[in-house]
Amino acid sequence: MFSFYWYIEYITLVEKTILIGILFGFIVSGALAGAEAPVDFLNNILIENEGKIDKNMKRLSEGTFLLPDDPANFAIYQKLESHIRGLSKEIENNTDVIYYYQYTESIVGTMIEHLQRIRELLIQRGNAIYSASDRSMIDLEVSAQYDAILFVLRTTEFNRKPVFDSFFKDASAAALFSEEKYFQLINVDKLLSYTIKSRSIYGAKIAQLESRVRDYSIERENSQGMQSTIFDIDYTSEISALRKNELLFVSNILLLAP
Repeated sequence: MFSFYWYIEYITLVEKTILIGILFGFIVSGALAGAEAPVDFLNNILIENEGKIDKNMKRLSEGTFLLPDDPANFAIYQKLESHIRGLSKEIENNTDVIYYYQYTESIVGTMIEHLQRIRELLIQRGNAIYSASDRSMIDLEVSAQYDAILFVLRTTEFNRKPVFDSFFKDASAAALFSEEKYFQLINVDKLLSYTIKSRSIYGAKIAQLESRVRDYSIERENSQGMQSTIFDIDYTSEISALRKNELLFVSNILLLAP
């Protein structure tokens, strides 16, 4: 059962004054119009106020106006929402590609380190002071360095997709890994040139994608700001409206209570 005394303790002094005024107005209306008409009148107001409270609660919970409040702006709001979601997905997609290129670029960097070591060994191998046995030891390391590069090229994956699968489809690139060319300095220089160029291309792609992500982020932020301006509620005003409708609702219950 609703407690009038509990509610009087709960509300503020201003709201108490408003409630007394509402009750007085309804009592006077009832005295002037007879017994039955005020009851119907109060029932209608009670139903109307219940609907208003429900709308106040929905607006406060969602943080936006409702469709019936402003259909035209609601349509714009939904259009902006679709655009914002599309931008978010574009940002996500481009970020995934950035991760892919960053990963690939780091692997290419490792390959360059291997090639730099091979080049050093080949220059060292050409020194006349080394014996055949010394050169044989150098050759073993050169072959091991090439094997390490080939292992990376054949096994590196990103999201279970081979990263360097296209490398072996490039005949000119694959030809650089023929064993008879392993100890040719000119061949190593070609491989270095190829990998350094590839790394710079990956770097350029990363920079381009990062710029695109920044542009999308700014556009999304602006769209969200516009969306907020169009359809976000003023919480202070909405809470005040809720309190007013609650006062009307309670006063009707008090007047209808036997």
